[in-house]
This record gives sequence, C-alpha cells and structure tokens, in this order.
Amino acid sequence: SKYPSPPIPAKKQRHLRGHVLGCVKNCGITERTPRANTAGTSRHAALPRRNETLRPPCGDSSAAVRRAVRDTRWQPLEVQNYCSFRSFLFFDPTGLGIADDKQGIAVILHTLAILKAINFRDYGLVTVLINADEEVSSAGSRNTLTKLGGEHDAVFSVEGSLVSSDKLSLTTAGIGAVVLNVQGKASHAGSAPENGRNALYELSHQILQTRDLSDPSIGLKMNWTVASAGTNRNVIPAIASATADVRVLRIADYEGIERKVRERIKQQLIPDTKVEMTFERRRPPLELTPANSALAKHAQRVYAELGKELVIGDVAEGGGTDAAFAALKTKAAVIERFGLRGFGAHSSDAEYIDIDSIEPRLYLLARMIMDVSQGKDC
Repeated sequence: SKYPSPPIPAKKQRHLRGHVLGCVKNCGITERTPRANTAGTSRHAALPRRNETLRPPCGDSSAAVRRAVRDTRWQPLEVQNYCSFRSFLFFDPTGLGIADDKQGIAVILHTLAILKAINFRDYGLVTVLINADEEVSSAGSRNTLTKLGGEHDAVFSVEGSLVSSDKLSLTTAGIGAVVLNVQGKASHAGSAPENGRNALYELSHQILQTRDLSDPSIGLKMNWTVASAGTNRNVIPAIASATADVRVLRIADYEGIERKVRERIKQQLIPDTKVEMTFERRRPPLELTPANSALAKHAQRVYAELGKELVIGDVAEGGGTDAAFAALKTKAAVIERFGLRGFGAHSSDAEYIDIDSIEPRLYLLARMIMDVSQGKDC
C-alpha cells in the first residue's frame, strides 16, 4: 500500500526523539550530543565494557565495534524472541523516511536490545552514531565519523538495502560539486545590448566546453544540473551561475577533475566577464579494500545459516555514504547497507520497508557484532 506522508509536526518529532533516547537508556547505553565543528548534529552512544566504564563516543545510522582483549565462547542467538519491531518505532511500514533512514535507527536499537537480552558483553566497545545532517553532506559530523572510524575494528553502516536485492555494499561513489559564478555587465537589452557583457552567454560557453570531462573507464562522472542567470527580461544579465554534480570512485580523482575544469574555464567567450569556480568535496568515496571483502564473506556465511543468500556489491552504484568518512583513517572494514530492504527513498507516497527482512537483518547485525568482538570474523 502507499500512503501520503506529510511533514512530522515538531511536537511529534520531540516525542519520537524522547522515545528513541528512552530505548537507548533501556539498553544500558550512555549518550550525549557532541559539539560539532560546524552546523549540524550527531549523537554519541556507547555500551560500556564489562567491569569497566568507558567514555561515550559517537554514531550515525551506523555501528562500530572494538574487539575485547580476551576471546570467549560464542553464545547461541535467537532473534524472534526479541522482535517487537513493527510496534516499536513505526505504526506503519510505509511513509516518508521509513526506508531512508528511520529503519536504520530501529535496527540498531533492536540489535542492542538483543545483545542485552542474551547478556552478550564480550566486546571492547560498541559505538552507535546517529547523524542528523547526512542529507546536507554531514558538515557537522564528518570529523567525528572519521575519528571514531579509526578507533574501532569494524564499522557497520545501517543504511537500507534495495527491496530488489538483499545485499551489502563494499564501495560507494564520492560526491562533489563544481560551482561556476560569472560576473558580466548589465545593460538595456533593447536600446543598448552592445554595452552589456552577457554573463549568460559566458556561462553557457563554460558549460558546453566542460561537458565532456566524464570518464566511464574510472567511474568519473561530471554533469551540469542547475543553472540560473539574469534578473529581468529586458536586461542583459550581469550575473549567472551553474552547479555540476561530480562522482568519483577514488579520492585521488577529485584532484584530477578539479584541475581539468580550472584549465578549461580559462578559455572565455565574452571579454571583460569574470569567471570564478568553487570545487566542493562533499563526500569521499568508500573504496573497496581487502578488509571489506574479507568481512563481507563472513557476513555471507552468517546469512547462509538462515538459508538466505547475501549479495555482496563490489561495484559502486553512484550513490554516496557517510560511512566513507569513517573509512578515511582506518584499514579496518567499513561496510554499507546493514539495514532493512526498502523502496522509494525520498518519496512522499511510495516509500516502504520489506517487513520480511526484519528478522534476518537483525540476526545478521547482531551476529556480526558478536563475531567481530570475539575475533571469529575471519
């Protein structure tokens, strides 16, 4: 079924936040909101090690695990006894944000509840990061993500999987942007157009001469997507701007595409116009690593215990992830898509989760935390 999803009123948002924090505390987790470097918010949550009090670190819709010093015997895990998922955070498995990414928060909290219910404490530290500014490139949380990623033995991003494919992703694209601003000179378009310097013409020239910089052989994509110019119909435009979307599979490719664009825009069409360029690295790519591949193979073995096949995506599909910030300063595994299968992200009337994916995905994440904690992930 499809149901329209109007924006959530502020009162209900506060109620939902209180409900989530209540569940966090019920799992024995300490939490705090760290000071961000810029605008944006993320929340820290940490499960303390047995017989030891640890500082509370931080989390996204992702979970990170640090191994315990010792090795202990694996304990049997049953999910169904703790799965009150449908009534926990959602009243309906459809609606705006349900797949991207309310489900991620619910999966993490239920996974922690399972670990508590079976009295599993054989980790060094389990850290949860819930990030509030992911859709605007995580300006306030990216440094925290990178710091915490370097402090743990594995990072599990609980973004959802597609309803059409039961998979984990080992690599995602980096996301950047090229912003061009052109300054010309205004003049009356009817009586004295020759006295103006048409910023729109110059911008069009720049867009056309940089339209062929994509390189499919290395997964580099650059496409102009937004443009604007002028203020009135009868005035030669004095200002114009455009933005291009950039995708890369390797961090090093950011430098190459930026250098090529800067070189091209030196060739101007309209004299006396000024062209300025800004290159933004919004998200790094999550690059394929031996650690990612090895831990993903273990996840496949765990999933096979349920009689299910887990697809491992080792080719980037074009989207980005905040988990890539966690991978910047670590050689440990960082894996994407531990959340539920879903469809219709960012849609107001077509978004939903597959409720049949709840139990297997809870089992998978709980077992991965247990196995990494006990060194049984290889």
